Amino acid sequence: MGIHLLALRALGVGVLAAFVAAASATAAPIDIVARLEPGQTGPFYSWSLRISTAPGTFVGSLTLLTRGFDSFAFNPANPGIALRDSGFINDDPISDGRAILLISAPSTSALAPAGAFDVLLGTFLSPYDSRAQVSLEDCELVCGSTVTMAPTPFGPSFPRDAFTLRVVPEPAAGLLVLTAALALRTARRRGV
Repeated sequence: MGIHLLALRALGVGVLAAFVAAASATAAPIDIVARLEPGQTGPFYSWSLRISTAPGTFVGSLTLLTRGFDSFAFNPANPGIALRDSGFINDDPISDGRAILLISAPSTSALAPAGAFDVLLGTFLSPYDSRAQVSLEDCELVCGSTVTMAPTPFGPSFPRDAFTLRVVPEPAAGLLVLTAALALRTARRRGV
């Protein structure tokens, strides 16, 4: 009887751990980051816009309100960006000092592969080198959604509300090493 009770407890702990892991994984499967590139001097500073997605998460479009950025150059090497359907509107389109960035994926793909880490979408230029002077904001109220999931054979695209937006200063040397190690570990898992 003692062995069955231990097995039942172990099973309960395992199920609880799986539930917590699944809940945390669905909390924010999309991470969107504007990162100040290291080692720059003014008058303009480059901020890379990057996206990471959880396995099974296919992003069809991204619409952001931004502040403090003058222009945006799309990453031409990213096949997940439909340049004709994407744009950066920086002439105060909603009359409050913010710009709108829209990045769309082609109808047959996603902005980044599912489970991708730190994929470059493009680069902002800004006169500011401080995260206090620039921002990324959701576009729910103005645009109707911030992130839409890519269409699947089973249905159309739909809005997604589980994402994080962050603006971070240039990475410290230790963070660069950690990021490289995580990217290497992810590549090894995928057999790249």
